[in-house]
Amino acid sequence: MFADTIHSKITQTSSVLCAGFDPDLRWLPSFALETSLKYATQQEYLYSALLTTYAAALEVLEPRVACVKPNAAFFEQYGIGGYRALHQISLLCKKMGVPLILDAKRGDIASSAQAYANAYLEPLEVNGAPVDIVHADAITINPFLGFETIAPFIASCVAKGKGVFILVKTSNNGSRDIQDLLIENSTESVSQKIARAINVEGSRAIGHSGLSSIGAVIGATHPAEAAELRGLMPHAIFLVPGFGAQGGSASEALAGQIAPGKGVLVNMSRGLFQIEPSLPRAKWLTELTNRADAANAQLAAA
Repeated sequence: MFADTIHSKITQTSSVLCAGFDPDLRWLPSFALETSLKYATQQEYLYSALLTTYAAALEVLEPRVACVKPNAAFFEQYGIGGYRALHQISLLCKKMGVPLILDAKRGDIASSAQAYANAYLEPLEVNGAPVDIVHADAITINPFLGFETIAPFIASCVAKGKGVFILVKTSNNGSRDIQDLLIENSTESVSQKIARAINVEGSRAIGHSGLSSIGAVIGATHPAEAAELRGLMPHAIFLVPGFGAQGGSASEALAGQIAPGKGVLVNMSRGLFQIEPSLPRAKWLTELTNRADAANAQLAAA
């Protein structure tokens, strides 16, 4: 079960850090770009550059992070080469035992929602064999088309031991435009209503750790709300963006933890990977290692 896998990985690495993979060509290391110049086509070049970067990163991150979170949009913008790289990164994570949360924020109705679940969590069988998909252990989903739209994802969690993280209170300033609105004839906000639904659905996927595989996205920039929402979701794992470059401190990022090191995953993307691109491979990896260690130290101190 996903929740138990994450809890075990946190214990193993002594880290709640989630490494965000948000590729931007301006920040890809020179060693990856130069190695890829031998490919004649644009898509082969992009595939090689992205895969070389993150395969190298996983060498040093594997013992230092609880999981990784590739952002689907950042790979999709590079076309077929980007998507191929995402697929290979997912296979590499599976081989290395690094849990992968796909940040895709999918959400749709009926058969479309089921198709998204098939694409990332529970592959279809075609001609007697499962389709080779991007192999995610969990996925972020958007509940704003209604709770019926999350049902196929939760079914995959229960059937296949996968996980989902449902948007509840996101780190962007504009989140208040919808998420803070009060339900008509109620003192409950939209975020609180979603949190209550997560708690009900999450009861179907609680593991031996006491954590549920049905989790919530709660921004580090809203620590007071995180503490309040924890009361509504006592078993959910909180996936926490906004730490570091977006302004959230370590203590703010951990505001929703159940106990020290339990029930939270703190994402860091730019703070890890915006490294001087011209550094040689060994120095680039040393800098990445130092940044991960520094983030872990901040989180441990908090």
